[in-house]
Amino acid sequence: MLPSGDNVLIDGKLQWSVKCEDSMWLLEGGKHIIVNLDKTEERFWTAVLEGDAEIDKTKVDTTRDISDFDEQTQSDFQHVMYDHHQKLQGKPTSQELVSVQNVESNTPFLLKTVRLS
Repeated sequence: MLPSGDNVLIDGKLQWSVKCEDSMWLLEGGKHIIVNLDKTEERFWTAVLEGDAEIDKTKVDTTRDISDFDEQTQSDFQHVMYDHHQKLQGKPTSQELVSVQNVESNTPFLLKTVRLS
């Protein structure tokens, strides 16, 4: 066992704050230290400690499966994607469709084509 203070492995201020009560460390097999830091905010860290060399963010896969998100976020994402595809096709967005429906339902005199035979 090493005397206290002989081997400092990490020394510095974290780049972002963590939830100390939910973070932990584990000594595995007497050779490895596993550190689990629970972030206070959902954000990407480019380094662990302030002043450390930052990683190349372009080499990190930051994609997430839509099922990783809560139901409201999934719904919002699908809504945005639907509207985007509608615009690309030159079709009305969901908001434009709702606006047309509201106008039609609130108009006392609708113009309708009447076929006379």
